[in-house]
Amino acid sequence: MGVVRTKISPGDIIATAAILLAAVFLLAAGSISGTDAGYVEILIGSRRTERFDLYEDREIVIESNGITLTIKIEKGGVSVSHSDCPDQVCVYTGRIEKGGESIICAPAGVAITITGGGGGDVDHIAG
Repeated sequence: MGVVRTKISPGDIIATAAILLAAVFLLAAGSISGTDAGYVEILIGSRRTERFDLYEDREIVIESNGITLTIKIEKGGVSVSHSDCPDQVCVYTGRIEKGGESIICAPAGVAITITGGGGGDVDHIAG
């Protein structure tokens, strides 16, 4: 069995770093703004396109890097229902509902993050 080598371009590294940095920034912003009641923020590259109310049902279609994403916001959650990307990680992530959660489509350069609200559940307790 042969080894398959994939060349990663500097642009791939920069785009991935920008998306991760934006997701971390949105996570921090969502944690800080506790009075901000449930919004969905969508970033393409490192720029925020728009902010949507998490509790206002809608479907959003975004095209980026030759990839089309269909994002559904409904009943207090958000998911990617369709994507042209080859790996489909964004679709398999499923529905997110809590502040600070994100869906990232690296090939498209898109990050979808919930800010504020809904982050009250406890996942772990240490001590």
